[in-house]
Amino acid sequence: MKLIIALPLLLTQFAFAQEFLIKEPDSKATTYKSWANQCETDPNTNSEICYSSQTILVKDKDAEILYIAIGHIPDSDKPLLRMTTPLGTLLPEGMQIQVDDGEKSRLPYVFCNRIGCHIEVGVTEKFLTAIKKGNKLNIKFLDLGGREFNVPVSLSGFTKAYNALQKS
Repeated sequence: MKLIIALPLLLTQFAFAQEFLIKEPDSKATTYKSWANQCETDPNTNSEICYSSQTILVKDKDAEILYIAIGHIPDSDKPLLRMTTPLGTLLPEGMQIQVDDGEKSRLPYVFCNRIGCHIEVGVTEKFLTAIKKGNKLNIKFLDLGGREFNVPVSLSGFTKAYNALQKS
């Protein structure tokens, strides 16, 4: 019973703190302004997976509110977009994503685990072009209490980071 009560409270700590900052990337990562590139070996396939990512923290809380990564997975010609929000996210509403003042899209959550709630979608060429040219990615999601979270993601350095991935 304690777990059921605790889950809605996970996002409550963020409810009134709507100022964000970018988390410093891992020391092994190569940085491109707001974005960091790194590679990992998939333990299941033993293949290398490389991606550009950014982690957004709630200012003064040192707690992750959004993780975003774009990269290529083996045996796929399309890049994959992965995003994670904290537990306590309202899943049926999905996540709204918008580049600058462009078209808004709603993305469905795929699963939740102890890390958070995850979205994984293939990236279209149209979206990839938009984020390469854009300044900011606007992310919006709701918690279980219906509170809205608007998380800005800087696109500064994304094009260089993504292009460097293509060369590796």
